[in-house]
Amino acid sequence: MTLTVLMHDFSGHPFQKELAFGLAKRGYRVTYSCCSDYPSGKARINYRDEGAFFDDAPLSLKRKFPKYNLIKRLIYETSFTRLLIQQYFTCKPDTVILSNTPLITAWFFLLISRCKSVIYWHQDLYSKGISGELQNRFGKFAMPLVWFFTQIERAILIKAIFIVPISHSFLDTYEAWNIDSDKIGVLENWAPIGDLKRLPKSNAWTVKNGLNESKFRILYAGTLGRKHRPEIMISLMHQLINLGMEAELLVISEGDGVSFMKELTFPTTAVKFFDFQPWEVMSEVISSSDICLVLLEPEASEYSIPSKVATYLACGAIIVGFVPKENRVSTIIDEVGGFRVEPDDSNIMQAANWILNLGKQESDMIRSSSIAYATNHFGIEGKVDYFEKIMERTICTSLKS
Repeated sequence: MTLTVLMHDFSGHPFQKELAFGLAKRGYRVTYSCCSDYPSGKARINYRDEGAFFDDAPLSLKRKFPKYNLIKRLIYETSFTRLLIQQYFTCKPDTVILSNTPLITAWFFLLISRCKSVIYWHQDLYSKGISGELQNRFGKFAMPLVWFFTQIERAILIKAIFIVPISHSFLDTYEAWNIDSDKIGVLENWAPIGDLKRLPKSNAWTVKNGLNESKFRILYAGTLGRKHRPEIMISLMHQLINLGMEAELLVISEGDGVSFMKELTFPTTAVKFFDFQPWEVMSEVISSSDICLVLLEPEASEYSIPSKVATYLACGAIIVGFVPKENRVSTIIDEVGGFRVEPDDSNIMQAANWILNLGKQESDMIRSSSIAYATNHFGIEGKVDYFEKIMERTICTSLKS
């Protein structure tokens, strides 16, 4: 009997789609969906393989996702649930994998579909991030909403037949929420190494966008929000230019973090902004850089693991991270020979001096270490094996219940 799988990754990130197609190649009938209204770097479209049943079926409400308006966002996420439930009843899967799915959408989906075989691929402790944002905006008046979102996320985890968190740092929260440890298995995020490689700094993408090869180029690519402290990038650029470097900063993102950066006073020639780029040119984009940045504020350290790091590594990037030591990414940066400091203004000069003194030999060694890390940790076959074992277990469990 051929088993059917519905994988919904709301954000549409590349490695989730790679996993979905990997399952299809193993003989599963896979429907993959994402929210095409959500602004992010989407996965490539052209997954093809003879004999693999893979239905690429994105969902859309035909309007812009209101990421920064709480009321409109809740309305959107509630409305989007209808599309996901319709898709569920159309493909009638044996198991469902939810990833990056908003709490409201995931909760209503579980309630209405009554699906007993949902694997919750837990990319973020969303209620922690939402709570911090609400408290920053509304102070003590936010506490009822904080409680509400916390209870929603806990309920989703309880209802899920299995949970796949992306870091061991989630486990303390699970224990505090009395989540059954027997249905938890950690799997770190990765990047599709078959799609990514190191290319020359000067390439088709840089030529198309008129970038000067002689400039020292710093790149930030990915989601840019409050938790990333975008002002650090501007301060770092000030320091590098004051040290005499002919440097430029490329910011490839969309949203409030970009709007905030554009409001800061800075020479326009030193900072260039781009919308999210197609996945097909990501190797060119990242290879165009001399340094890639990772930013994360201390309050986000326990619940946010920047997956952009995996893409950087697969392209042989040199990573400079303003990341709390407790975050898993800090260990990876140290392992490949990059540079990491706490996300504090007092460390910006230290990072600038490290960049200034970075020589060619050391750069080549770090790039080689990054590629080696990706090669050793990001192979898709092992990830498919992992989920296949989970699905075999959960399908049996759901049939018995």
